[in-house]
Order: sequence, then C-alpha cells, then structure tokens
Amino acid sequence: PPAFGPLAKPQADGTPPPPPPPPPVALVAGAGEDLPKAGPLSAEGAVGSTAGGADYSAAELDMLALLLTMVKVLFVQGRLAPLPALINALEPARAGRKLHLTLVRNEHAYYCCVAQLLPSLVATLPLLELPTEQAAGTVHVIGDSHCLPYGWRVIEPLGQKVLLRPVLVTGNSNF
Repeated sequence: PPAFGPLAKPQADGTPPPPPPPPPVALVAGAGEDLPKAGPLSAEGAVGSTAGGADYSAAELDMLALLLTMVKVLFVQGRLAPLPALINALEPARAGRKLHLTLVRNEHAYYCCVAQLLPSLVATLPLLELPTEQAAGTVHVIGDSHCLPYGWRVIEPLGQKVLLRPVLVTGNSNF
C-alpha cells in the first residue's frame, strides 16, 4: 500500500502517516531545483572508485559511453530540455570515478563540458523553441570541443538577436 496519499494507512494511533521526504535536490538547474553549492562535477560528496573505472566492466563502460555521448549529441543538436534530467541521472554513475583513465575518457570529457555549460543556458531555452525561420540570424561556430561554450548563446550585433550554433568537427580548430 502507498505510504502517503488518500490510500495510505493511518499510523497505529490513528494519525495520518507523515508526508514523504522531499525529492533530492537537482544537480542541474532546470531539473526541479536550482544548482546546489555542490553541483555536478563537484568533488564534494563524490563516491566511487579511486582506481579509474575498474569497478565497471567493459560492457558497463560501453553503456556509460553511449549515455555520455547522448548528452553531447543532444547539446550539439540544440535539444537542451531533456539534458538536466539526463545529467542528474548520470551523475551518480560517474561522480568520483576516474573515468579520464578509461577508454570512455573522451565521452566523459564532452559530458563534463556540457554539464558545466548547461546551467548558464537556462535563459536561452525559450529561444531554442522558436522555428529556425523565425530567428533573426544564426552564426555557425565550427570547431572541436572548444566551440561548445559559444553554442546556444544569443548575441545582439547592431541590435538584432543572433543565435550562435555549435558545429562540432572533431580535430578542427575554431572558425
């Protein structure tokens, strides 16, 4: 039976059961709560292995790599809305582990970049929901991982809003 709500059983003394505990604080703004002081990628409260990803099997590292890559692909495509929930779900699996010493180091590096950038883009989210033809202009920022911080920012040269769209090209410099 449910522990709380209209179908919850009263306590032995007849009083209603206590309310459920509050949901955990979201690690990324936009997924329930604002960023706490110990946000994503913080070493505070991190648990896990100190021997790299040795506590993950090769198959588990492969699955983690796919999920970390999903974060990168969604970001580059401008699909920012699902990212807070996905990052919050992935954080316990990667926090405190030395994934930079494993075969998923590149995927992990992109994930970390996106997780750190996302909170600064909350104000941009409504602009990304507009159809592309309604945008005043778009500038494509082409490059490797270093083009990501420019992505999905709005600048206003000459008073017109222009969206900076990242175009990820592995191994390329910024243009």
